[in-house]
Amino acid sequence: MSDAPANTVGTHVLSELSGCVREKLANPVLLMQELHAAAQTANATILGSSFQRFGATGVSGTVGWADGNIGVRTWPECGHAALDIYSGAADAPRVMLGYLVKALGARACQTIEVERGVADPSGIFWNRVVAVSEPPSAPAPAVEREDSTTGKTTVRKRYAPSPINLI
Repeated sequence: MSDAPANTVGTHVLSELSGCVREKLANPVLLMQELHAAAQTANATILGSSFQRFGATGVSGTVGWADGNIGVRTWPECGHAALDIYSGAADAPRVMLGYLVKALGARACQTIEVERGVADPSGIFWNRVVAVSEPPSAPAPAVEREDSTTGKTTVRKRYAPSPINLI
């Protein structure tokens, strides 16, 4: 049984880290060590990992454990790392993210947190966005999008900035 919030299978955090130490983002071995350490801060027992260099300096990698994983893609030339952290343990992704923000020297972190597998009374499972941190220059409060299949334009409300603050 997971200790995730009621009715959820797990917590998923998507983060954009900016202003990271470029040398750390370009080194697959160091990046793997930092993601392993992040997983261990949340008591995850690592089952495997894979890291590869791509392009001239970028790194793509994953670390997996029984109920979750961390994925990373880096652009050292920009000081940017994109993180994807999922776990059945509700607080684990935030703990791991907090570690990685510090370890990679990020100056800014934009994050979306989603509860995954939220069941409705009929047994249908949904995602629930629980927190969004917006950069200061975020777009207007509503976003219009055209559905490429139907051609219909929909307006979606944006979520208000949340208290996610790991820096």
